Amino acid sequence: MKTKFMTLKTGLSRIIPFIVAFFTVFSCGKNEIKDPAKELLSLNILKADSTAFNQSDVSIILENDSVWVMVPPGSDLSQLKPVVTFKGKTIAPISGKTTNFSNPVIFTVTAEDGSTRSYVVTVKAHEVNKVYAGDTGGRLVCYEAKTGVERWIFTVPGSQGFGYSQASLKNNTVYIGGTDFKVYALNSLTGEVKWSFLTGQGIESSPLVENGTVYIGSVDDYLYALEAETGKLKWSFKSYGNISGKPILDNGRIYFASSDQCVYALDAATGVQIWRSYNPLYETFYVTGSPVLYNGSIYIGSRYGNLFAINASNGTLKWVFRDAKFSMEYATPVIKNDSLFITSAFEVFSSPTKFGALYAIDANSGSLIWKTQVGIGFSHAPIYQDGKLYVSGYDDKLKAIRPNDGSIIWEVANFRGHRPTYGNNLLFLGESLNKNFCAINPENGNIVWQRTGGHFIFNKPLVIDNRGKVID
Repeated sequence: MKTKFMTLKTGLSRIIPFIVAFFTVFSCGKNEIKDPAKELLSLNILKADSTAFNQSDVSIILENDSVWVMVPPGSDLSQLKPVVTFKGKTIAPISGKTTNFSNPVIFTVTAEDGSTRSYVVTVKAHEVNKVYAGDTGGRLVCYEAKTGVERWIFTVPGSQGFGYSQASLKNNTVYIGGTDFKVYALNSLTGEVKWSFLTGQGIESSPLVENGTVYIGSVDDYLYALEAETGKLKWSFKSYGNISGKPILDNGRIYFASSDQCVYALDAATGVQIWRSYNPLYETFYVTGSPVLYNGSIYIGSRYGNLFAINASNGTLKWVFRDAKFSMEYATPVIKNDSLFITSAFEVFSSPTKFGALYAIDANSGSLIWKTQVGIGFSHAPIYQDGKLYVSGYDDKLKAIRPNDGSIIWEVANFRGHRPTYGNNLLFLGESLNKNFCAINPENGNIVWQRTGGHFIFNKPLVIDNRGKVID
């Protein structure tokens, strides 16, 4: 005979194994450690038919969360197959799937624990290691950056040609203005003309190319907005003086200076004026340098010795720095860590001619930090790179200068250059003594290579580095 106790015991003996099993499973699931690894290890790009490119024509750089891929010219970026290896559970887009790389693509690696890491993969189909420089002989030359070999030359008639306008590059197209009154769009690989746009007079301004639009000024007093793909006019705005500097774009506004004594802010989409800042010193902006926008202020130099800081929101004047009448019209300011670096060329109306200097100015207050190279004179402002300022003056010397105190690191004689561009660990610039175009070692000023074109190169070169990054 079974007692109540025996029945309870028997029931428990049947239930306990299930309870133990349940808690065992629950406990194991709760303490299981899932792998958090999520890393893109390698990436290769194949053609749409799954065949490989010639590896010597492909460059792939993986750095942190960015991948830069260079494929041969003419490659169809919309039909490429990425082959990836990764550490993690899944990756999207998946390896081997035909993907459109016309714009950067985000690859997301998901770990076992559900966490993710994203990588931006940018594929370019243009060549790398190129330098584009215009000269006063009407030539725009594409150089091989490492060797100086001329890849192509585009030439227009005219006494100055491309002596003032600096080239810009977007989507395998080089844009530049000429003194023959035209804006040009050229195939960056061949130099062939895609389109040209005729203005009223010569062009000294450099083009700004953003959001499918080319913004450029002209000596005919107009600022033009052109469709980047076709050259069709979107809108034009007439000032009352020459527009020689490169415009700047910020938050839907275009800013530029005119020789009519004004700085303008326009709606970038329509060309409608937002404000006009009239120079309170009644001074003409003969500006071949460009304005710079920094921390809500526009900085611009002028012919008669003034550097202006203007409120970008409403055009009101913040401060003026003045050094006698030493012209700062050629200088595009350089700003680093609230220090503004600018040069002056010569004192207007002085007889005999007095030459200018290199300045460091507090960008917030306009107060002078230091002044050096007094009496040298400079046709362009310096550039800043890796803790050094690089500048050349009328004393026929190229110099590397410490930005904290203006002291010289090194200088090279017999070299009157213009404003360089830094790329691929080289300085590229034209020099006036022998009309050469040069690649300079920034560590010591030694010439790596030089080419003689027989014409002056006043403007700043456009550089495409070994990642396809555009540096101007």
